[in-house]
Amino acid sequence: MDRFNKDASLDFLRRGFAELGVAVGEGELVEVYEHLDGVVGWLTLYGYLRGVEGLSHKEALARVLNDGARLVLSELEALIKPSRARYLAILGAVAHGSIRGVRLGVMSRLGPAISPIPSLTGF
Repeated sequence: MDRFNKDASLDFLRRGFAELGVAVGEGELVEVYEHLDGVVGWLTLYGYLRGVEGLSHKEALARVLNDGARLVLSELEALIKPSRARYLAILGAVAHGSIRGVRLGVMSRLGPAISPIPSLTGF
């Protein structure tokens, strides 16, 4: 889902808090938008924490930002995990001497999953 622009974000938050019967100031809504950049999932989580869980503005915003940071780091870790062994093998091969041995060194550790680089086919 695309991000909401500022007007849509503020309207989304206003409507959600109105449905919950929770009064929030306009300045709070603007600050939430500025920190969460219209990401619908984060706006929703903020609304839940603030309106249902009863956290203060600062507590709810801090929790969303902390949870968001942890999620992003977790996703990045999952993204690079399959390549981590390859990078370590390459660095190890380079550290132990010859550029010629990089491809062979990586292949010896990870198997023949690395394609030859056309300009280095003689290696």
